Amino acid sequence: MNRSMRLGTIAAAVVGAILTVAWIVKDRITGPAPVPPASVAAPRPAPAPAAAPKPAAKPAAKPAPKPAAKPAAKPAPKSAPKPAPKPAARPAAGDDLSEIEGIGPVYKSRLAEAGITSFAALAGADATGISERIGAPVSRIQAWIDAARRRRA
Repeated sequence: MNRSMRLGTIAAAVVGAILTVAWIVKDRITGPAPVPPASVAAPRPAPAPAAAPKPAAKPAAKPAPKPAAKPAAKPAPKSAPKPAPKPAARPAAGDDLSEIEGIGPVYKSRLAEAGITSFAALAGADATGISERIGAPVSRIQAWIDAARRRRA
C-alpha cells in the first residue's frame, strides 16, 4: 500500500470515530428518542363518509300570510342592582402592622381579614392558627408575633 492510501484510511477512521463519539454524547445529553409502544399508539379514526348530494331546491311556493301583530312583549324585569364591592379591609383603630418587617400590604390585609389589626392582637395570636387562615409560613408568623411583643412592651 502506498502512503496516500494509508493516510486516506486513517483519515476515514478518525472521522468515523469522531462521528461515533458525537452521536454517543448527543444521546447522553438529550437522551434517546422515545419510541411509543405499539399497544399504546392511538388508533386512527375512520374516514368520514362522503357527504350525500343535496336535493335540488323546490320551486318557491307562495309565502303564507303574516299573522296579525301580537301585543308588544313586556321588557324583561331588570335584575336588582349589584352591591358595591367591599372596600379593602383596613384596621379601624389598630396599629400599622406594616411597620413590622415582612408584613406588606397583602399580608396586612390578610391579617385584617383574620381580625388582627393591632400589635396587641398579633402578640396574643397563635402562629399555627394564623398560618392556616392567611397562608403564610408558621416561622414567618412567629417572627411577626415576636416583633409585635417587642413593640408592645
